[in-house]
Amino acid sequence: MQVPSGRGGRYGCFLLSPLLLFSSAVHAPPSLRYNSLMKNYKAYIFDMDGTVLDTLTDLNDALNHALKEHGHFGAYTGDETRHFFGSGVLVALARVLFTEQVLGLTPETVRTSSAPLMEKDFPLAKLYSIGTEQDEITATLDRAEIDRISATYRPWYNAHCEIATGPYPGIVEAVRDLRNLGIRTSVVSNKPDAAVQKLSEQYFPGLFDFSIGEQEPLFRRKPAPDMVLAAAHKLGCSLEDSVYVGDSEVDLETARACGMDFLCVTWGFRTRSYLEELGVTSFAETPEELLP
Repeated sequence: MQVPSGRGGRYGCFLLSPLLLFSSAVHAPPSLRYNSLMKNYKAYIFDMDGTVLDTLTDLNDALNHALKEHGHFGAYTGDETRHFFGSGVLVALARVLFTEQVLGLTPETVRTSSAPLMEKDFPLAKLYSIGTEQDEITATLDRAEIDRISATYRPWYNAHCEIATGPYPGIVEAVRDLRNLGIRTSVVSNKPDAAVQKLSEQYFPGLFDFSIGEQEPLFRRKPAPDMVLAAAHKLGCSLEDSVYVGDSEVDLETARACGMDFLCVTWGFRTRSYLEELGVTSFAETPEELLP
């Protein structure tokens, strides 16, 4: 079954998994309205990392552990790690290996100060292009090494993903208030699905109608629309009556690929100024501003 094209973006038409049969209720609206903020949504579909959960410390610790295990520099700070994540583990690791090349980092590299490794002249635009349609870097990296590091990272992170992680202040109350208004809620994340299910149940018990994380090849990772369409189907809401809430360029592109509204939070992994450069105009400065 094919979703009608004409929604814009490179994911306008794709073949759905046979496990995901859904009605025209989740067909995308004809126009892209991701920069306008409607108030009366029937469903809120949230990103996880940087949006509802502050996961940065646990991500950073797991990343450094896996890198050290495989003989790589493993002393990144949280502020550096935030640039790696957003598109899943494999993309994060590709960004790490690219950073190693640019900065000449080795296992013997010692941090002599708290100064950031990524100075103003660091090619962040190239870093963020990894994992996108414009990616010209991943093909030059050692994919086998990325897979080896990932095989260490995934079980370690799943076992240690709740040590320092917690909801952003006010977000649990905001989600509960949305549900009290009769609004359906869901989480769609590029984080491994096992961690998504674990963290959703621990920190938001009974507050999300549906949660889904990375399950490739069954569902492509964001910004492909697969997981959001699955969520909309489970929620029984059209994309036109739903809003996607996130904190990054990946979330913006996901909303664009689905042809749905996008609301960006300012407390996450990317800066507001960077997202404004990408054309985002609808922001929530606090969880209370998510409410209609």
